[in-house]
Amino acid sequence: MGSRTWIKVYCDNWLEGSLREEPLAIRAVWIDLLTLAGSGKYGDSGHIGLTKNIGLSNADFVKIFNISIPTWSKIRLQLVATNRIKILHGNVIEIVNWSKYQSEYNRQRPYRQEKEPESCNQKLHVEKEKEKEKEKEKESAAASSSLGGGNDLTPPKEGSFEEYAEELRDRFPYLDFDLELEKFQLYWSEGSRKLKRPKSALLNWMKKAERWESEGRGIQNESKRASVDPPY
Repeated sequence: MGSRTWIKVYCDNWLEGSLREEPLAIRAVWIDLLTLAGSGKYGDSGHIGLTKNIGLSNADFVKIFNISIPTWSKIRLQLVATNRIKILHGNVIEIVNWSKYQSEYNRQRPYRQEKEPESCNQKLHVEKEKEKEKEKEKESAAASSSLGGGNDLTPPKEGSFEEYAEELRDRFPYLDFDLELEKFQLYWSEGSRKLKRPKSALLNWMKKAERWESEGRGIQNESKRASVDPPY
């Protein structure tokens, strides 16, 4: 239990409120109960006890307040009757309306504790959105570079070879793209050829196929194509 070291008491209520009608002994014990509930030794959240479910004995209260057991019994009954305290299981005493005796900072603590996780979640959401924006910028830059006629294309994101092939398809509308793709894959799957840069190789293959088609030569003779030096 933490130590509060002080409680809040409104002067007007203390001097002119309903408690002023009670005898001095009741008022004195009431203040003692408030300090016990916030002391940190026997409580710090409006409850007085050794633990959450174990309260102090009547003998303990008598010793702390320095009063007799009959006096304590009468005072306790009166405070319960005036709805200032509740006696819970295990003789734990609860201060009714405990929040009235807390500082503004402590009264708002539950609200702050609820808002802190929400703020953390919002921050994480913002960071994720920033990362997404960065990825989109990279994708846009890669797409612009590919349309500029470079020797290689970078797919919008790290993906499969098929995704890259689909990206190239729109650049070669006059080719039988699927046929050329099948020839390309067949050529590189034969023997022990190693394809170090498949994207560049596929792009160069399609460029040559397009050039041959435009020259009216065609590339359906596989032996002829195989005689051409591979792109890489």
